[in-house]
Amino acid sequence: MTTYAPMPTTVAVGPQLCDDVTVHPPIAENSSWTIQRGPTDYLRTTSWMAQAASLMDGSRDLDALIRDLGDPWTRDRVVGAVAELGRQGCLVGTSQRKPQRVLSVRRPFTIQLTLLDPSAIIRVIRPVVRLLAHRSVRALSALLVVAGLLTMLVGHRIVGDTVTRPLSIWTYLAAFLAFSTSSVVHELAHGATLSRYGGKSSRIGVMIFYLTPAFFCDISDSWRLPENRQRVHVALVGIYAQLVIGGIAALGIPFTNGDVRDTLVILCIATYIAAALNVLPFVKFDGYIALMTHLDEPHLRRRAMHDARGAVGHVLFGGTYERSLVRHRWATAYGIACIVFPAVLVTQAVRTLGGVLAALGTSGIVLGGCVLVGLAVWVLNGLRRIARVARTGGASRARIVLVTGVLVGAAACVLGLVRVPTTVSASWTTTEHGTVLVASDNRNDTFAEGTPVTLYRTGMFARVTVGHATVGPAETVRMRVPMSALAPVRAGLKVPVKTRPVHVDDGPRRDATSGTAVMKGPDAPLWKGIAMKYFGWRI
Repeated sequence: MTTYAPMPTTVAVGPQLCDDVTVHPPIAENSSWTIQRGPTDYLRTTSWMAQAASLMDGSRDLDALIRDLGDPWTRDRVVGAVAELGRQGCLVGTSQRKPQRVLSVRRPFTIQLTLLDPSAIIRVIRPVVRLLAHRSVRALSALLVVAGLLTMLVGHRIVGDTVTRPLSIWTYLAAFLAFSTSSVVHELAHGATLSRYGGKSSRIGVMIFYLTPAFFCDISDSWRLPENRQRVHVALVGIYAQLVIGGIAALGIPFTNGDVRDTLVILCIATYIAAALNVLPFVKFDGYIALMTHLDEPHLRRRAMHDARGAVGHVLFGGTYERSLVRHRWATAYGIACIVFPAVLVTQAVRTLGGVLAALGTSGIVLGGCVLVGLAVWVLNGLRRIARVARTGGASRARIVLVTGVLVGAAACVLGLVRVPTTVSASWTTTEHGTVLVASDNRNDTFAEGTPVTLYRTGMFARVTVGHATVGPAETVRMRVPMSALAPVRAGLKVPVKTRPVHVDDGPRRDATSGTAVMKGPDAPLWKGIAMKYFGWRI
């Protein structure tokens, strides 16, 4: 029996919108029509263009579009509209966008995992959102934020003691769960406020953002809101929600003690740090979205970085460039900050993970090497972009090659010739045999006898000096030490390690039995100092 392929139900004879392109009418009387590309891109458009786009379903050729649109549409206008939508990637055959996936990778250093559509949750909490939006409730929440900050300031000694000493594993677990809950509330606040103004959040999930785990809530639909004030409110409400949670937790500190108080302190510090970082407008945090929507400048960061690359390329390589943000004189400096700041975030994250990388031994070396290679590729790619902008502006290829070679050579000379003091971090603890040194990689022979050592009591966020010592003879003894000797955790566990005695000059204080030991080594080339300090490598 012969079989035949089924006939298609619809044959496209004219321009057709992509499946992920939607035309949205104005939310309010004074707002604009928008065309949505995929889950996150919104293009403002005129009612005329929206009318034309809504008829481009593939069933109409140009003549049919002209007939159905009517006056004042002409063939030239319809052709122009089709060309513009094609240029924006809204028509079948012109879009190069990849379909939205549950797991997506975004440049730079971002991996997103979509968990669910928050619409059902937002519908449930909508009455609570209306209540919280009342003027009196907003005033009360502002008082809670101020009162919490004052409580932390008055109790600074309690806060300082908590963040510079090991805490119980249950404290960390409780603080982690509480902070995660506050982060979820932060993201739901975005979505609920957007819904209150007539928009819709399409997804919520978790992500790795510049090597740091975080939650996210897609609020791209806020571009449809008619007023800048509403869009700024949607962007900043999450920060405010976390500050209120931090303020409430802070008010409980004077009335608690033990692990409960420690948990509240850690929660407060974590929420305040998260709020401070979120305000920064140099990466795609809430502060950036608020600034972008306040100025009504879509893709502000990308355009500012384009202007910055053009300015730097003009200085280095010559040529001309056309500014994208002509209205804002500060855009070039802002773009430079947007280029540099992600490197600062990644560097700080790597520095924080340096001890972990060192403790992993060979695996840590490999992982640290991968991060280092990634950073190098990122820097070289940035130079390539600058050179490409300069080349487009008329800079000569010879000058680009010459200046790039000079820059790379100068960087190599700085890394190899500039010498810096080296420091090596390890751990220390007090035993029945005295104070001993515990290297994070158990290679105590790398430290010369007589090397000065500064002893610190270390907590989750900070450390405080508790004594000074010098490295003793190269005699290692295997013993079991508390977990707090390797990490700021009181877990009731002991870990087998190799230790080496130290001669104590003064201290440690009675309130410190373990912590971080920092040894000052000889001066070394800058590249070696970076490898030891940020990656924990012993070279």
